Amino acid sequence: MRIPAPIAYIVLYVALYSAFGAASPFWPKFFETRTLATQQIALILAAAILMRLVSGPSVAMLADRLGSLRLVLAGCAAVAAAAAVALFWADKFWFLLLVALVQAAALAPTTSIADALSVNTARPRFAGRPFEYGWIRGLAPRLSSWEHWSPDNS
Repeated sequence: MRIPAPIAYIVLYVALYSAFGAASPFWPKFFETRTLATQQIALILAAAILMRLVSGPSVAMLADRLGSLRLVLAGCAAVAAAAAVALFWADKFWFLLLVALVQAAALAPTTSIADALSVNTARPRFAGRPFEYGWIRGLAPRLSSWEHWSPDNS
């Protein structure tokens, strides 16, 4: 059974945004449970942001040059997942910093590579139906937000 491209990309974007949205608010508290000082937590978070700024475009350009967007996206997802698991065992500042940097480097290009894949798939008509990149890209963050699913937002 083959999943239609619009549905597959909606699922991909919802998974990406849900993972980011579920984990990001808890990073400072997670690092605090590892008995890190406030300055160490700030250094880890700042270094991760800088790593994203560098690795996002770099890895995306590499994926373009290799002509293998799906393979690079899958590799980034696998490395990010492995780093997330490694964080459970990390308990020292330098190891936490290293694992956080690896995860940031792997996560940064995922949305831009997903965008490139969905834009490449978008055509005026896909299987007799319109495939609108903008509609799919805009819908996924809405579907993945916690406010969307709360009982107060009927």
